[in-house]
Amino acid sequence: MSGVQQSTVFSAYSLHEGLVENVSVLCSHVGNTFIQTHQVLRIFQTPDWTFAMEYYKEEKGDLATRALVLESKKFYLDVKENQRGRFIKIAEMSTDGRKNQIMMTISTAALFRKKLIQFIDFYHDLEKLDPDNLKQELKSEVMLRLTEDNKKYYMDLNENARGRFLKVSEIVTTQDSNRGYSRFLVFIPADGMAEFEHNLGELI
Repeated sequence: MSGVQQSTVFSAYSLHEGLVENVSVLCSHVGNTFIQTHQVLRIFQTPDWTFAMEYYKEEKGDLATRALVLESKKFYLDVKENQRGRFIKIAEMSTDGRKNQIMMTISTAALFRKKLIQFIDFYHDLEKLDPDNLKQELKSEVMLRLTEDNKKYYMDLNENARGRFLKVSEIVTTQDSNRGYSRFLVFIPADGMAEFEHNLGELI
């Protein structure tokens, strides 16, 4: 092609402490213009992530979904289905691109919603946040133990200098992890718990 020359170079990936980094570089030369674009895609392939994807291996797409923004975070609630039945994936996206997520069966999500209402009532009765007297942990509860699945769910209402938030934890005992368990977390701003509960209720 006269006057136009295009070339594409793809570098191989490198593996370092469970992180696979694919680096693709696209170089285009059109006339006297040279444009070089670097795109870095990071894919975490930790034992925790691999275990969760196997446990909740999907056979169908989203059956229902909700998206909401609480403070500076985006949350996605997706109802999915596999051979074990229906479940809900709760994903939290931070402004810097970090993603946290946990998964629950529909029955576990219904219990979570019931407990969440109790945490909302407790939160509304709290005094205003005092930056000079932070208590860190305000309310903590073991939400559920699933012996047959070696799973536990925890709910912790905490506070720090940035505000109050609900930490929801999914702990799975597994032999695939060096620690003997896998931990998954989402952090819900306390002021957004009521809106979160409303959206969750529409899905279950």
